[in-house]
Formats: sequence, structure tokens, C-alpha cells
Amino acid sequence: MGLHTAGPYSERLTRLLPWLDWVALDVKGRGQDFDHLALRH
Repeated sequence: MGLHTAGPYSERLTRLLPWLDWVALDVKGRGQDFDHLALRH
């Protein structure tokens, strides 16, 4: 089972993790900040 989320309530997400196979986070930001947000260096 998976979950799409924007992740605003991380403590709730943490409780669900044992039952999830994957989590998709909707990360928003300015285009020039994408590499930093996506942890690309």
C-alpha cells in the first residue's frame, strides 16, 4: 500500500510507516531551488 502526501503532519505519517510500502511526497518550491529540495548536489 502507498500514500501520496504533502507531509504536513510528520508525526501522523511516522505512525503509518509500518503499514506502507511507499510514500510519495509533494514537495513545492521555486524552480531554482529544485536541486536543493531534491537533495541533488
